[in-house]
Amino acid sequence: MTRKRIQTIVLCVAAAIAWQFYDDIDMRDAPPELPRDMLQTYLKNSETVRFDTNGQAKDSVGAEEIRYFTGVARGELTNASISRTLTLSESWSASAMRGTVFEDNQTVELQGQVVLNHDSNDIQLTTDRLRLDLVKDIASTDAIVTLAHHGATTQSEGLTADLKQQSFHFTHKVTSVYAPLEP
Repeated sequence: MTRKRIQTIVLCVAAAIAWQFYDDIDMRDAPPELPRDMLQTYLKNSETVRFDTNGQAKDSVGAEEIRYFTGVARGELTNASISRTLTLSESWSASAMRGTVFEDNQTVELQGQVVLNHDSNDIQLTTDRLRLDLVKDIASTDAIVTLAHHGATTQSEGLTADLKQQSFHFTHKVTSVYAPLEP
């Protein structure tokens, strides 16, 4: 290595070290604020799983596509799937064409062909919009819903459901059809 090249390398290293230790952070300009609707993170075929203190999976949020934008605490989901484990033998799951997951209060709003299933029996709820509280296990909507269970269907305009207790409160214009099981 030539003497001139060694001097250049030493000078560059000395300048980098001086910049690291003598740069006054307070004198720097604040970074420009990013637009609130700028795409920050894009995930494809992704699933986020949260675990309880015993290491058991308690819920998951997945989607074909997830988009997070700058300045907002939510993500947009395409072909969303949500699941929640209540006990070792009891869980529910939901799917929809799209959704929004809110990071701050752990709620998910699903839209477009929403299907909610209780995984250990044949309860199935269908609607066009549904809000899920992942902490309280509450589902709610003001849209038209259809609940099917063992051949019986109940339809309503609006619903609040406690998914842990499997209790459903239908709010307006309730109709129900009961068909007994075949012997």
